[in-house]
Amino acid sequence: MARILKFDDRSWHNWHFTERDVPIAERYELHRAVTASLSDMRASAKAVQDLIGKAFTDRRRLRAHGATWSFSAAPSVPGGWPLATGYANQLFALPKTHVDPTFSGDHDGLVLCQTGISVAELNMWLEPRGRSLATSGASNGQTFVGAMSCSTHGSAIDHGTIQSQVRAIQLIPGPDRNLWIEPASRPVTDGRLAGELSATVVRDDRLFAAALVSLGALGVVHAVLIESVPRFLLENHRRRVPAGPELLRAMASLGDTDFAACNLPGAGGPISSSR
Repeated sequence: MARILKFDDRSWHNWHFTERDVPIAERYELHRAVTASLSDMRASAKAVQDLIGKAFTDRRRLRAHGATWSFSAAPSVPGGWPLATGYANQLFALPKTHVDPTFSGDHDGLVLCQTGISVAELNMWLEPRGRSLATSGASNGQTFVGAMSCSTHGSAIDHGTIQSQVRAIQLIPGPDRNLWIEPASRPVTDGRLAGELSATVVRDDRLFAAALVSLGALGVVHAVLIESVPRFLLENHRRRVPAGPELLRAMASLGDTDFAACNLPGAGGPISSSR
């Protein structure tokens, strides 16, 4: 059964020790059950809600963090309660029967990721299934949700950073609220998954965009639904070229035709060779 463990630690540090000896009141860890199930996901969300309620009652700041991979002080909570989510790492493929009929994306690529799943764990789950993240940046020890919330990793000319793969977010903003947020302009589920997670469906483009990079300010992100892509081979071509007018024009417009005139390396062309 999902549970939250309490520890009487009085100091906190991040993974790289760029932040250390941060004074805290207590420390908590969110743990999943041994056997993955949506019922355990519901229990996990309820445990987070209860802890938020306790923080309200005790007038303590509560901040969730993943692998504490960030070099900055953003995940620290001086005098408060850090909540480690890295042990809550369940994964589920979304059944096609639960997809909104208007969704035009890749139905085979939709994966429900609990808050603590690391980029490495997600890659290991996707690869034998013939799937991949579209981008994950240069390292994989951080949690996917942590990288998403920091708006980091992996942007390129033809696609955005790691959060551009997120299609829905389960956000817990308080002890009595459990939200399933999707963009209204591109709904992805038919509501049944949210019901199984005891979450309320909210379709709002601006709220979805804000929750993607909220740094935890809007609540605890308990899960995300991502859209993976078919597994691919990345070819990397490097060559020093002068920053002439053709290249500067292509960089400003980001157009396939403009880049084709720049004589860049890669047999598939400058855009297609990036993936």
